[in-house]
This record gives sequence, structure tokens and C-alpha cells, in this order.
Amino acid sequence: MSWIKNFRLRYGLTQSQLARFAGVTRNYIALLEGRSEIPASLERLLVNLEIEFESASAIQEALAPQSHPVQQQKRLSQLLNAIEKKKAQLDRLEKKLASLEIRYANLALFQRVCHSWKTKQQDHDPLIKLKIDFLLAEKKVEMQICGPEALSVIRVSIIRLRSEVESSEYEYQKLSQTYQNTTL
Repeated sequence: MSWIKNFRLRYGLTQSQLARFAGVTRNYIALLEGRSEIPASLERLLVNLEIEFESASAIQEALAPQSHPVQQQKRLSQLLNAIEKKKAQLDRLEKKLASLEIRYANLALFQRVCHSWKTKQQDHDPLIKLKIDFLLAEKKVEMQICGPEALSVIRVSIIRLRSEVESSEYEYQKLSQTYQNTTL
């Protein structure tokens, strides 16, 4: 069994869910599950995802409901604060993702325009190739910063945060019902 399949099964993910986390297609995940080696960029992403799962699991265990009403009230307050912080972080990440997606699209457009311009202007300006290549070299570095891998990392963080918020809200709801029943 491949490392990816073990990872996926350990965390109860379907191929589609893992593909969504990684920003690739389900067919690609299925193809990689049949291989012993996977691309380094995807492996780094999955290692980071595994760290996030372990962290979320540790947090979940630490946040187990308390039996004493005072402890439950304190826990409710902590959960509410954690939910608010996670929602604020989620909002920041979503804005960053939208910004990077726009920047990446603009850089791709810039690249196409430069190539087209270089072809059209070669006869008029003999140095156009050097000028355009210099511009493209600068933009290539920037495209890596906001490219598909960077976008996938942010998407994974967003999905993780959304699930943490849902989990925390569910726990808050469950704990508040328990607290209300014990105080009555």
C-alpha cells in the first residue's frame, strides 16, 4: 500500500477529499496511490497536512468537555474565543487567497502579453528580447510565490480552519446544552 493511501486511510479521507486538500484532481491521487514515489511538492504538502491533522487532533483532545459546571462555563468561554480567533484567521486567509489568485492570473496575462509583444516588436527593436526576458525573469520568481503550490497550501489551511471552526462550534453547542442541563 502506498504512502498516500496509508495517509488518506489514516485520516479517513476519500480520494476526492484528499485531492481537494492538495489542489489536484481525484484521478491524479488515484494514479499516485499506485506508485511508490510521489512528486516532492505534493509530498511536502501532505507532510504539512499531516502536521496540521496531528495538531488539530491534539487540540481536540485538550479541549475535551469538563464535568464540573464552573469548568464547563470556563470551557465554553475558551471555545467561543477560539472560534472567534479561527474565524478571523479564516477571513484573513480567504482574502489572501483571493489576492494571490488575482495576482497569479495577472502575472500569467503579463507573461502572455510579453511573449506576444516580443514577437511583434523584434523587427523594430533589436534589444526587445533582452528587455522582455529581464522582465519575465523577475515575474517568474513572483509567480512561484503566488503560484499553484502556494495557493494549494493556503487552500489546505482554509479547509483545515473551516473544519476546526465547525468542530469547535459543534463542541460549543454540545457543551452548552450539557451546561444548561447541569445548572437546571
